[in-house]
Amino acid sequence: MEQWKLISVQEVDSTNSVLKTMEDAPHGTVLCAQRQSGGRGRLGRSFSSPEGGLYLSVLLRRGEPLAELLHLTPMAAVAVRRAILDACAVDTQIKWINDLYKDGRKVCGILTEVAPQGGVILGIGINCNVPAFPLELREIAGSLHEFCGAVDQEALLHRLIQGLQELDRELFSSKKVWMEEYAAHCLTLNREVLLIRGEERSKAFALSLDENGALLVRLPDGTTETVTTGEVSVRPQ
Repeated sequence: MEQWKLISVQEVDSTNSVLKTMEDAPHGTVLCAQRQSGGRGRLGRSFSSPEGGLYLSVLLRRGEPLAELLHLTPMAAVAVRRAILDACAVDTQIKWINDLYKDGRKVCGILTEVAPQGGVILGIGINCNVPAFPLELREIAGSLHEFCGAVDQEALLHRLIQGLQELDRELFSSKKVWMEEYAAHCLTLNREVLLIRGEERSKAFALSLDENGALLVRLPDGTTETVTTGEVSVRPQ
């Protein structure tokens, strides 16, 4: 198995941001931090990153055009789900397109960004042994230790890196298998959802996913639409 380079630090503003500055970093470089002072999520949101979480970014110097890597984020969600199940015995679900939930609360977020070095950077934040969240997050954020006791973060990190290496090797050869697994554990499907695009809100019914993870929804007028951007909420509004 290819040996990836693991760099562990105490604290950074954002592992994705720091990894972007490492111009000579080789494929498979993993930057892992105990805390992030400026963790980021999709759509410019902040990602709460106190001590007790597992925060890492990995550089994948893929040579394919970005348009051919649209399924990478969904496959990363599968890799994280597998790692949590194997290392912690916690069965999570995937919220389209990049979050993992347990019992209605978010335990992991994934952020995929273009790498200045070429390829992409996968940022992953997992709430492992976080003792408490800010008051405004307690109803929507959860930590794995609530479901399985204290998490061995070294074991989880090791299993996750293994899973990401599998993803890297199988990104195209086993794409269909990974995407079927994603759909099987996607909590967004077969339910009414709220499409959020800026200030616009519209109800829809989530039907299925295409081969790259885009969401096919049915609108109230009976027409269908493929959603690739924005946010899809599964919470009552």
